[in-house]
Amino acid sequence: MLAVMAVFGVLTVLAALGVVLSSKPLSSALWLVLTLFLVAVHFALLDAHFLAAVQVFVYAGAIMVLVIFVIMLLGPQAQQRQHPGLMRLGGAALGSGLFAVLICA
Repeated sequence: MLAVMAVFGVLTVLAALGVVLSSKPLSSALWLVLTLFLVAVHFALLDAHFLAAVQVFVYAGAIMVLVIFVIMLLGPQAQQRQHPGLMRLGGAALGSGLFAVLICA
């Protein structure tokens, strides 16, 4: 049981990295759907079947349909950014700050 949980944990982390590192918003949303399904597997392995079903129906089903609808509605022109280097620098600074807070807490 612990080995199965560890395998799904690694898969969940890899899928979450796919969300963050994906260059296109639609593929990022699809990685997020996979991540949400894998979190539902974790709930099912912990015998929380109701939470697993809610995870699939509410998050992977309804919320992600709305996210993909908005991505398709905005189209490819919404993907162009003004200052990508500044965005990466700001993201790295915020991520480092959050990591520092989590380590200190």
